[in-house]
Amino acid sequence: MLCGVVLQHVSKARYLGVLLSDDLQWSKHVQHITAKANSMLGLLQRNFHHCPEKLRELTYTSLVRSRLKYCAAVWDPHKISDQLALESVQRGAARFTKRDYSYQSSVSQMIQDLQWQPLKERRCEIRLTLFF
Repeated sequence: MLCGVVLQHVSKARYLGVLLSDDLQWSKHVQHITAKANSMLGLLQRNFHHCPEKLRELTYTSLVRSRLKYCAAVWDPHKISDQLALESVQRGAARFTKRDYSYQSSVSQMIQDLQWQPLKERRCEIRLTLFF
């Protein structure tokens, strides 16, 4: 109860854009933001396909990666499956940026050519900055 009002039990709740769950795991939040990020990436692929590479990279960093980094110091996942889900968004964005969807192409090489850090390293830097 809070101020005489009975509070309802919920399995998840959003607070300041972060999805909090009753089991204190971040998997639901990671699933939610990867779904939103992939949705936005699909929109960018449909609308910016013929734009120059630098513009495609800029749209990714401003509209997709910013969602993946928001409050990352709080919810940085420790499960490998959650980390891989986040990295898969960046791998898809590398294919979009380079406009190379071939199965023979190395996505790791594309990410290296674009000079993108892995998202795990970015989240580590965010945590260190917060603690400093």
